[in-house]
Amino acid sequence: MSEIQTSWFNSCEEGKSKNVKCLVEDGFDIDTRTEDDESTGLILASEKGHAEIVKTLIAAGADISAKDIDGNSALMFATSQGHIEIVRMLVKAKARLNGPNKTGETALALAAFNGHLEIVKSLLVAGADILTTNKDEETVLMFAAFNGHRETVKYLIRAGVNVNARDLEGKTAMDWATSNGHADMAEILIKAGAEQ
Repeated sequence: MSEIQTSWFNSCEEGKSKNVKCLVEDGFDIDTRTEDDESTGLILASEKGHAEIVKTLIAAGADISAKDIDGNSALMFATSQGHIEIVRMLVKAKARLNGPNKTGETALALAAFNGHLEIVKSLLVAGADILTTNKDEETVLMFAAFNGHRETVKYLIRAGVNVNARDLEGKTAMDWATSNGHADMAEILIKAGAEQ
């Protein structure tokens, strides 16, 4: 990797917005990828929560749908880490809401898994598919229930998820919750019509 590429990726990751702006103005290829995991500057800045850099890169025409080696986009990283301002910027810039990574998770699934309720709401309002499943047919409700995110579970139920959906192993959100020690979830799910 050249010195200028190293400077670019370090600046995007460390939040050095002046350096990023200078390199953009100098005509640096902003969609250049890292050698190890094929991340772009936008992916790195989104993951680390550097909103000003993300704004600069979107304005400069960065590929907002670019994915790393595991199929994760800037939106997925911002979602996982709970950076709602960046999520909103990427959604406004028409990032792909329902594009899955290599294991089939979407940004919404990652938001649910991490209990980022405001991001879940934002993605659903923007048109994310609440019925999406990964390759094992695991639902967004299962992810939220597994980690004990009560408010996220309640919101997803109100938004219309299927509380009795089963994954490839036949497990429901109730099974996921109780297997991870979240017995309190059972009451919420039963009230919503979950089978016991």
